[in-house]
Amino acid sequence: MIKNVIITGLVFVAVMCWLKVDPECVKTADPNSVIIEYECSNLDDYENVPEEVVEECKSRAVEATHKK
Repeated sequence: MIKNVIITGLVFVAVMCWLKVDPECVKTADPNSVIIEYECSNLDDYENVPEEVVEECKSRAVEATHKK
């Protein structure tokens, strides 16, 4: 009996880890947190884009060309 409960629990944990919770679905309780999303293909449409975002988009473009 206890063996079945342990196996069921482990299977449940494995399935939850496999599915992973989408971070966008998790709301933070911190009112001081803000998440801003940029589309790399449309960076020219935004004003005052942080340098970190530009660098990240450039690195992703390089990675995408090497994967093909």
